[in-house]
Amino acid sequence: MPEDAYPDEITKRVETPVASAENFVFDMSDLAPAQFGSTDEFTILQDFFKNPDVDATAKKLESAAAKAYK
Repeated sequence: MPEDAYPDEITKRVETPVASAENFVFDMSDLAPAQFGSTDEFTILQDFFKNPDVDATAKKLESAAAKAYK
């Protein structure tokens, strides 16, 4: 797609590298509701690094995901 096809400078600066990429990878957060991926999950994982309790973290993530995916 030619760069002049984009409606504004910001879109052009964001989309041009994506459009010309040879590989493009998605992860779980691309499909997650915004509340879970951008806030709950991020906060829970930050807490995990402060206190690496795997079982407690897994329970918190499951609970937050269940609320976000309703």
